[in-house]
Amino acid sequence: MNCNLLPFTPVRTSLLALLFLAAVAVTYAQQPATGSPTLHQRGEPTYGDVRSPVNPQVPSTLPSDASGEYKLGKPGEVIEIILDANGLTGYISMIGKTEKDKDAALTYFFDDTELDAKSLSFTTKPVHGKYYAFSGTIVRGPATDKGRDGYYLLQGTLTMHDTTDRSEQPRRVALPLARSFDSDDAAAAPNTDRTLSTNQ
Repeated sequence: MNCNLLPFTPVRTSLLALLFLAAVAVTYAQQPATGSPTLHQRGEPTYGDVRSPVNPQVPSTLPSDASGEYKLGKPGEVIEIILDANGLTGYISMIGKTEKDKDAALTYFFDDTELDAKSLSFTTKPVHGKYYAFSGTIVRGPATDKGRDGYYLLQGTLTMHDTTDRSEQPRRVALPLARSFDSDDAAAAPNTDRTLSTNQ
């Protein structure tokens, strides 16, 4: 038996306890600090700098020189289309046919417009209880010379809305761009204007 060992006494027990506590303290001090716990409020989840994709506006590919008056068929009745960097604007000129506006020149300015890559649409402001809506596009017409009527055609559906009797009159149209009202080339500027339906 080794006589150098200290007897198991209360003093020895206290010494061993102090050594154990010191070892624990050193080990804890070497661990990285995790910070104190904090209270997180519930809310929308965050994902750093991730943003929802936004659909960019598709630039129009309609001809830049297609702005102008498209003939509706009768003298003085046209659709004025204006295409520029700001989008689509214009108006419809019509001749009144009712008792209160017969033979009067009526102007229906565009109110809501939409211009996409290959199409356009608009709704006019009402005049005397009527307004117009169009949806379609601009295509090349039969005229081979830009100086003649019909080099471009406004093609689509033009609908007249009557708010008085709540009726609609849609019609398919292919209206020639009027480069010159004195054009002798009538064949090069066909006006296709066909009523699809009447009151609904």
